[in-house]
Amino acid sequence: MNLKLILNKINNENITIELKNGLLVNGILFKTDNKMNFFLKNVRIYTKTSIPSYESSIYVRGNTIRYIFIPEWLNIDFLFTNIIN
Repeated sequence: MNLKLILNKINNENITIELKNGLLVNGILFKTDNKMNFFLKNVRIYTKTSIPSYESSIYVRGNTIRYIFIPEWLNIDFLFTNIIN
């Protein structure tokens, strides 16, 4: 299964990414590339101790990502079935 195909379905959607260093990055997914690097716009960056910082755009390197929180409305079962078949 190609995760890139699933991520293409959520382009221009608001997602949250947890990084390996504990930061949470929330923004609109603009683009992903073949190395699973993420390009986000209208970004809020949360740390455990401080108030969020805001950036107009950010690049997240794929090997720093621990977890991707996808939108709740996305029907994962439907996507998996259509991508496999």
